[in-house]
Amino acid sequence: MMRFVLAGLAVAVSLAGRSAAGADLDDGVPPGAAVPTWSGFYLGAGLGGRWTDAEWTTTGLGEDETAVAPFATSNPAGFGLSGSRTSVFLGHNWQISNWVLGVEADLGWGDNGRRRIGIPGSLAVFAPGLADTASVKDAWDASLRARLGYLVTPDLLLYATGGASWTRRDVSASCAGPLAPVSLCPPFLIPGVGVVGNRSQSASEIVAGWTAGGGLEWRLARNWLLRGEYRYSEYQSADYTFFGKTDLNEELVRFTVDQQAHTAYLGLSYQFPTAAVASAPAPGATLAPAAGQEPGYDWTGFYVGPHIGGVWTDTELTDFTGALAPPNIPGSRSRVDADGFLAGGQLGFNYQAGAWVLGIEAQGAWANAEGSILPASSPPPFEASFRVSSRIDWLATVTGRVGLALGSTLPYVKGGWALAGESYSGDLTLLGASIPTTDANDTRSGWVIGAGVEWTIADRWSARLEYSFMDFGTETRSITAAGTPPTPFDVDLEVHTFAFGVNYRFSPAAIARMF
Repeated sequence: MMRFVLAGLAVAVSLAGRSAAGADLDDGVPPGAAVPTWSGFYLGAGLGGRWTDAEWTTTGLGEDETAVAPFATSNPAGFGLSGSRTSVFLGHNWQISNWVLGVEADLGWGDNGRRRIGIPGSLAVFAPGLADTASVKDAWDASLRARLGYLVTPDLLLYATGGASWTRRDVSASCAGPLAPVSLCPPFLIPGVGVVGNRSQSASEIVAGWTAGGGLEWRLARNWLLRGEYRYSEYQSADYTFFGKTDLNEELVRFTVDQQAHTAYLGLSYQFPTAAVASAPAPGATLAPAAGQEPGYDWTGFYVGPHIGGVWTDTELTDFTGALAPPNIPGSRSRVDADGFLAGGQLGFNYQAGAWVLGIEAQGAWANAEGSILPASSPPPFEASFRVSSRIDWLATVTGRVGLALGSTLPYVKGGWALAGESYSGDLTLLGASIPTTDANDTRSGWVIGAGVEWTIADRWSARLEYSFMDFGTETRSITAAGTPPTPFDVDLEVHTFAFGVNYRFSPAAIARMF
């Protein structure tokens, strides 16, 4: 999915540069004129998504530091984590001619976590309620970075950023012990106590790493800035030892966790007033007139265009029967988050009244967001496994929009009705043979809110970045395996999208005269 986010930012940079290059330089800001400077402190907040690739590698079991089990679960094992992310950031810029140097710190919160059946590198068996599990989770992340930017226009900053990053990583593992036919934790009989052996352990720590990325930042008003940014982060490996040896148990497991993360977000910041001003460049410079100073631009008219981007879900299953997913306890809840790409189009109408732009828009997009609870499995001769998967195939929305026209830049918010095509499936095998199951497919209805920024790149052409949040509530679904009764479960579904789009407006002046 991050390839589409990066592609959207790259296209935005290209179009912005093309628009600036095509401007009449002789009509630019007069030499020596005072324009708002980018120098000064700023404070802002962001909303977007975080996608983490974590890899768990078991390096030893028991007293042998290199042993792994035969017929073991995957080792190394991947934990793909995704979810929404909110953040705050504080920084300072120094403008030197067309260049902007800066330093920035940010702090982000998210709820990215995933659990697997079986501890990687050890035996695991599928049996309701009888599975070892392992999980990895991100809680928050922070960074301290330098920024270097170039003013494509006085109101548009293209920048790169990089520096140090930190995140809090939570890892945990649990053994079913004597309850499971095959488990990392063996059972022991203690007279007067009974059979013991099931254990769990967790660890939390702050790990350091580095981060790098880039983005675009627009001056919406003299002291208000809107940005779209992507960053890649890589964190140091960490070693763990769980289930230390006791007089009764020897199920010690040693493992390492490697982690990389992607973040993409829209941010709004306030630049604190400063007495400094920047002088306009001399004749022949490449800066175009400030976007907010273009007189008479009218957003009224019908428009149509395509968009591409990413989609990720917060999907929570409530298991009524205890047969669906670990921990296989009736009423337990499991996350089956999905993520992927989307591509679609939009059709809408804007009407500008003064500085305000009111509109209505319909969107439709194909999506390939997929996620699953990773399979439980048993070694030969049983060869049993089970996987529960979730998928979003398409999305559609009808929304109202309200925006504030700042020349050729339009920040806006939106809200309305949303539809999603969802499906849930089970992949069950026994003795190496696939057991037929019926999927749960349906169309969900809910609500959507979002925000974005749109800017003109030619007379009738505009580009935009947009984030949307959709809530589809909770509904009951069921999966049926051959020869068994339906397995019902509740699904609570939330969807996030981040997209880059281009619009073409039809005869805005003619439509404006009709009103």
